[in-house]
Amino acid sequence: MIRYNEVSITTWISRDFTTLTPHGKLLWLYLLTGPIRRPLPGIYRAGIGSCTDDLGWSAEAFKKAFSELADKKMAVADWVFNVIYLPNWSKYNRPPANPNVLKSWLGMLDAIPDCDLKNSYIQTLVDVSVDNNTYTELINEWVCERQDKLHRVEVKKVVKSIARDLKPFIDLAQDYSSSVREVFPKLSIFKNGSVPEELVKSGAAELEKLHRLDGISPESISEILKWIISSYDETSNFNWLSNLQSLKSIRRKSSNGNTKWENIVMQYATVLSKGSKKERKIDYSDVTNSPI
Repeated sequence: MIRYNEVSITTWISRDFTTLTPHGKLLWLYLLTGPIRRPLPGIYRAGIGSCTDDLGWSAEAFKKAFSELADKKMAVADWVFNVIYLPNWSKYNRPPANPNVLKSWLGMLDAIPDCDLKNSYIQTLVDVSVDNNTYTELINEWVCERQDKLHRVEVKKVVKSIARDLKPFIDLAQDYSSSVREVFPKLSIFKNGSVPEELVKSGAAELEKLHRLDGISPESISEILKWIISSYDETSNFNWLSNLQSLKSIRRKSSNGNTKWENIVMQYATVLSKGSKKERKIDYSDVTNSPI
């Protein structure tokens, strides 16, 4: 739970705020700083009951004060889904400081019920992120992954061309796919015994995302992929090479909530920690936050 919230000094001289009744002003400050607020700004999952419990008001008093805010378009609510939305949140809140903050916001959006207000919030988040290719890509991925879950509203996807340089990752994807083919030549993904160009490109695209969106260096990616290949043991009950036959799934979530990449790195870090420190060729601070 956050302990402090920023409230602009201009709140006290704004036309909308100064023309509210005392109850309207208190409710507005409650929405900006009250216990229903989370690090995700401008949208809350809260019903009338939880708000009146905090304020010590009757439901009638709350509804009357909220109607003041709604008339001025300062706040709107969907009481069927218990969602409160502040349409102008982007004007008074800082945008996500970095991609990790944006990922955290998107994760918190999953807890907001699907409704028109959530859709409006997503579109506003798109608008404040439009000049940042990384942010735009993260939002696009989040929307696409939840398209079926957002069936109650028509989610407007961002249409924005993002320049991607796959060249540094084509060779990595080619070498990895070739190694998989040598070990598992009968896999259906290898048509006519060769590695399809489409498979290499899709794999390179996922590696590029690891670099661009997750901040992993190409050197770190290369070393982890080489370890997956070199550590294959057909007598072992589990091998990452057989579990990651296509690089298309390297960023996919596993049952423990981590991506495959994160799980691979944690296992590699464990293996590495048992060996000599001299074997470490690179700094893994950009690969994982887990101690090595």
